[in-house]
Amino acid sequence: MTDHDLVIRNGLVIDPASQFAAPFSIGVKDGRIATLTSQPIEGRDEIDADGLVVAPGFVDVHTHVDGNVPAGYELIKMGVTSAIAGNCGNFMWFEDADLMRQRLHEQKDYDVRNFNRLDKDWSDLLDQVDQDGYPVHLGLLVGSATLRLKAGADDPNGPASDQQIAEMCRLAARQIEAGAFGVSFGVMYTPGMTRDELLALFRVAARYQGIAAVHPRHGGPGLPGIVPGALVGHQEVIDVAREAGAKLQLSHIAHQIAFQSRPYDDLTQRGIRQVDAARADGVDVMADCMPLAQNVLEVGLPLTAMLYELLPLVEEQAGRSIDNLIFVKEGPHQGKGLTPELYRQLKEEAPMTALVLRAMREDLVIRTLLADWCFVGSDIGDKFYPAQARVIGNYVREQGAFTLMQALQKCTSVPAARFGLKRKGRIAVGCDADFTIFDQRTISGHLPFGAPKSETAGIEHVVVGGVPVMRCGQMLDALPGRALRHKPW
Repeated sequence: MTDHDLVIRNGLVIDPASQFAAPFSIGVKDGRIATLTSQPIEGRDEIDADGLVVAPGFVDVHTHVDGNVPAGYELIKMGVTSAIAGNCGNFMWFEDADLMRQRLHEQKDYDVRNFNRLDKDWSDLLDQVDQDGYPVHLGLLVGSATLRLKAGADDPNGPASDQQIAEMCRLAARQIEAGAFGVSFGVMYTPGMTRDELLALFRVAARYQGIAAVHPRHGGPGLPGIVPGALVGHQEVIDVAREAGAKLQLSHIAHQIAFQSRPYDDLTQRGIRQVDAARADGVDVMADCMPLAQNVLEVGLPLTAMLYELLPLVEEQAGRSIDNLIFVKEGPHQGKGLTPELYRQLKEEAPMTALVLRAMREDLVIRTLLADWCFVGSDIGDKFYPAQARVIGNYVREQGAFTLMQALQKCTSVPAARFGLKRKGRIAVGCDADFTIFDQRTISGHLPFGAPKSETAGIEHVVVGGVPVMRCGQMLDALPGRALRHKPW
């Protein structure tokens, strides 16, 4: 008798939340886990997971896929089955990410508000996901920069008026009521944002038990006496979260604190202690972390210009020349160090050229991710990085920095719990049938220098909502993903 829509057999089933790990079979019915057993069961469809790990589908709460279907397929290749979009203050519901990026840089005859869909409730966009399908389950945050534009605060360097802040709060509340998971902030990109504006929007998120996800105002070690560093940026939003009673999510924290300093690990240690102290003081703060020891910039960004304007100080702080610190990621000069002469040339001829800043240290990234309040987030958008596969392949198998159970917790159950996704990130009867099935001996993920997309190995099967979307490493033509909605009460 066939009792199940899908059966996964012969695999090592791991439920990170309960730390259960055993050779079991899983029976799926109507998109949920119906059976977990060591006994034989049958299904209309079957996956043989012999020699493989059967884990909950990876949950990635820091993405920029924002409804882009090709980006959703990249998530499948990474083993991600549930994602949260709209991070770092922006939300774009736009299919062609390359065109969006180009137009954002050109700033010609173009109004970014045309690409922001706050003219409709989030429920309309989520209904669209349910109707059309998506490669993975998708939830949304409301971007503060998007709110600013809709409220008429067009200048990112200028403060919003009291009237504009009130309108932003009204819009944010409407969208969270419609299913958004909270408000995201890219304070670094909207430096005109005041404490009053932050506090007002944090209070909206807190009212609905939502998340305030923040890319802080300052990052990295800073430049003494000129540019504040990450600890100043983090303390600003920790203090606001304390006053508002909001759930604070620090975005890609390793890319703020995992820099070599003097002494070597001083910035990292102080950053970890800062979050520990805030949590001990009752602030509900956690962080996501991208497991990559490099930053990606573009030639035409103001941050890049500042680095070259303050070149002597930057080189003194880094302890090396600028062309041993910043490298060209793509194009005819790929791999070259960005000398001041080459910087001026590319700024004139190709300002969208991607760069790699190599000031971070991977051992400090690992130390940050080991904190019990930190979990994995990929930060993927129009560039893709297989964060979860890298943690398991590199940090577990190759370096032994994590156990497999620890790594899977940081890729599944911990981010799911943080965002209130009660049936995600678990393998238990009644939970959603989302699975990532991989070979622990071969799983890996990396982004080759100059490549626009990631390379992932060892992920053999991916199941979303009980529907296989990858078999034997091959993508299938399926859009079983549905909308994720925040339910504050």
